[in-house]
Amino acid sequence: MKEENAIEIKNLVKEYKMYDRKKDRLLEVLFPKMNRHHAFRAVNNLSLEVKKGEILGILGRNGAGKSTLLKMITGVVCPTSGEIEVKGKISSLLELGAAFNSELTGYENIYQHGQVMGLTNEEIKEKEQSIIEFADIR
Repeated sequence: MKEENAIEIKNLVKEYKMYDRKKDRLLEVLFPKMNRHHAFRAVNNLSLEVKKGEILGILGRNGAGKSTLLKMITGVVCPTSGEIEVKGKISSLLELGAAFNSELTGYENIYQHGQVMGLTNEEIKEKEQSIIEFADIR
């Protein structure tokens, strides 16, 4: 990966096995030579570079593979083939409010999530104001 790239993706593919009936999955597990599925490619041969400091927006219709791509970048889902290299720390927020604990204050949430990401309190303190401004949690 080049030093200036934060994310580098090469020939990324994610394929899911789709079954017409629930019992087809079981039959395929019990009899591995019996093919009872069809393939659905959520991501097909994607290559992309995101340089440090760039912002990437991902747009597309439902089922276009946006969430699947983000899940692969954050390591929640493994690709079928291809390569993903991420330089630096990355976090996944898969649903709104997932990282927010309503029993804690905004500041406590910042420090808790920062610590989960492996940051020291000093590193969190340095980023605190920019997090507050970005999240609009004054």
